[in-house]
Amino acid sequence: KDLASTLPQPGPLERFVGFEVLPLTVVEGRPAYVEMQASWQPRRAAARQLQSAVRWLIRFQRSTGSGRALFARSDEQEQLMQWAERLEEAGIEKSSVFESLLARCQRQPIRLCAGHGDFWARNVLMPRARPWSGRSRLPAVIDWESYRPRQEPFVDLFHFAVTYGLNFPWVRYRRIDFLSALHRTFIDDNDIS
Repeated sequence: KDLASTLPQPGPLERFVGFEVLPLTVVEGRPAYVEMQASWQPRRAAARQLQSAVRWLIRFQRSTGSGRALFARSDEQEQLMQWAERLEEAGIEKSSVFESLLARCQRQPIRLCAGHGDFWARNVLMPRARPWSGRSRLPAVIDWESYRPRQEPFVDLFHFAVTYGLNFPWVRYRRIDFLSALHRTFIDDNDIS
């Protein structure tokens, strides 16, 4: 029940001359991206936003989980190794460590679940804080055009973390270059990582 209230619900399809309209119910909240960019102290909001997004994602994945599959088909493995080589060139990760991790993932099937497909800070609507309720509420999630009925559970989580780090105002409320943002997001010891 909690999860359903965080999603826009479709209404009846309306047909007009030349187009169709599918109205959706309104969900409450302010995009985490707007909070991040508008905040005087974005690092203070980061932990709350990341925790809220992960709490929602865990509920969503638990309620939509089905089937098991081996991680990464052979064509995907090739793409992953190309990314590993780029990370190694940038001095972020050794491809041998990545190869070892990939080999372990190939032996153990993982549980699949539905995927949002565009799970990032603009599509996660943070609820207003209600300190008197004693319980934090789940954020609402919008923009479901990239939805997938089955995908690996970490795709949306990784997408959220990467896009959060790339859009975070690291220096004087501005973004920084791609590799530096990834390094600060996943490797440096800070509020985001």
